[in-house]
Amino acid sequence: RLLREESLSSQRLLDSLARESASFQKTFRTAWETLLDVRTATDEVNWTQKSKADRGGWMEMAGLIRNVSRQEELPTVFLHPKKWNGRTVVWLTGRGKSGLYGAANAPLAAVQKLLDAGTTVVGVDLVHQGEFTRDGEPLTMAPVVPNPRQVPAYTFGYNDSILAWRAQDVVTLINYIQGNERKSQWIGLVGTDGAGPVAAAARFSLGRKVDRTVLDTAGFRFGRLLDYRSPDFLPGSAKYGDLPGLLLAADAGELRVAGETAAELGQWSKRFPLGATQAIRLDNNAAETIAAAVQNVSKASSEFRDHYRKVQDPLSRYYGRSWQKVREVMEREGVDVVVPRLDFA
Repeated sequence: RLLREESLSSQRLLDSLARESASFQKTFRTAWETLLDVRTATDEVNWTQKSKADRGGWMEMAGLIRNVSRQEELPTVFLHPKKWNGRTVVWLTGRGKSGLYGAANAPLAAVQKLLDAGTTVVGVDLVHQGEFTRDGEPLTMAPVVPNPRQVPAYTFGYNDSILAWRAQDVVTLINYIQGNERKSQWIGLVGTDGAGPVAAAARFSLGRKVDRTVLDTAGFRFGRLLDYRSPDFLPGSAKYGDLPGLLLAADAGELRVAGETAAELGQWSKRFPLGATQAIRLDNNAAETIAAAVQNVSKASSEFRDHYRKVQDPLSRYYGRSWQKVREVMEREGVDVVVPRLDFA
């Protein structure tokens, strides 16, 4: 009972802090920096190429990103258009770099659209993905330290969680891209097929190094996990606003979110200061819509804003009053709302 009262008291304090922009940023951002073990030092990172293939309009280059400072390696593939537009997108999936490909080992339609537009797409096997596994299948049960008592503290009291580790891998990769002699003018980060939480954590850790993040949360919340051996488990995450808290506490570039309902977005606006956060409500064809969002969200945002004003705000009819409240808050804060490919007829 004493622990329960302490927990409730602490939560009430955090809830009050969450409603004030300055205290929210100070308290929650510091907490997430600790939970994710954010790296501030710039490590020595290089690239070792293993293969190179001409795919017509683009080159496929596979190899290893090496973090020399930490003695880490990341199997990585660069899909690089021959007519490069200076943009690079790091696309995370739940299956690692193989998630960029579909039938006959061809890039997914959404990935191909980016390549056709001249954007480089980068895939990577994060820890316990792809080449780090025996069968290439996604990890379902995180390893723990050997101990007769199965207590999370024995593992996570001394080691980073897999999610934090994977976020650090993404930081290593993007640091390499930023430091490459062929500098990218613009860097995007995408997380789909179960990689939304990792993309959110990486976005927080990278800050302004990423210009735009587009991720599909699939409704994920840390507090809904039922097993501490889930690869997405992160100690303390539910206490500090869960996934919405992580997204909103980041001092990062533009954000586009799929996989959330209007009701969920309404709860965000009630609990947290929205600030400059931008949200997307995507349709079921998330991956293809994300490709469009990465390429030209600003244009879509302007077109949509003009569209819903002309038809007297059909969103309020489609989503109900909760969405109308969210829209009002977002407009007041100068936030763009993009809802691509929905039929308002």
